[in-house]
Amino acid sequence: MALSGGSTPKALYSLLVSEEFRDRFPWRQVSWFWGDERSVAYDHPESNYRMAREAMLAKVPVPPTNIFPIPIDGEPETAAGHYERTLQEAYGAPTLILRGRSSISCCWEWVMTATRRRCFPATSY
Repeated sequence: MALSGGSTPKALYSLLVSEEFRDRFPWRQVSWFWGDERSVAYDHPESNYRMAREAMLAKVPVPPTNIFPIPIDGEPETAAGHYERTLQEAYGAPTLILRGRSSISCCWEWVMTATRRRCFPATSY
């Protein structure tokens, strides 16, 4: 499952952990990835990982070994390479990710494939 940040996903995450739905979802069987993340610490108020953890993942029985946040340390290209390998290990196939970065730390879109990895400055954020 690939997670996103923002108010719409947050509302969905809250709904999934509500009494009505919490016991109907196979929490222990799902691996959790992110489709985008800001270049901030995981505990920063703008972190998509933090939002998903607080709104959903910390409230249900998800094994920590099933949670795969996007690396936020180091150079963007290096972090992209690490996450590309994580996704390839999980899915065994070339991976394409479009990853946005907010104005907190520059704006970038990431494109990663099995054969090449490139970062492109975002021009329309």
